[in-house]
Amino acid sequence: ALGFLVQPQGWLPDVSDQVFFEIEMGPLFLKESNAFVFGAHGRWDFTKNADWTFFAIGGLGGAKAGATRGDNLRIFPRFGVGSFFHVRDNFAIRTELSHELMLVGASFGL
Repeated sequence: ALGFLVQPQGWLPDVSDQVFFEIEMGPLFLKESNAFVFGAHGRWDFTKNADWTFFAIGGLGGAKAGATRGDNLRIFPRFGVGSFFHVRDNFAIRTELSHELMLVGASFGL
C-alpha cells in the first residue's frame, strides 16, 4: 500500500487521529490460478500509544481474475479495520481485516 497524509490533525478534538488516502495493488495467489487485486480508500488512524495505532478504512476495491477463473473484473465497496504495531520509528507490523482481505504485513515510513 502507498499512503498519502490528507489530514494531519484529524477531525476529532482531543483525539490523536490522522487521515490518509491509500492505494493498494498486487498479486493474489490462489490454488489453481492467480488474480490481481487493487484498492483505493481512506484510512482513519487512531493512535493509542507509541506502540499501537488502530485504523478504519473505506473506499473501493477490486480484482482482475486470470483466464482459469473466467477472466473477469470485479469492483466492490471496501470497508475494514486494522492496526499497526510500531517496532521502530519508521517500521511497523500491519494487520488488516476487510470483507475481501485478511492481511499481515510490514509498513515502512519515509
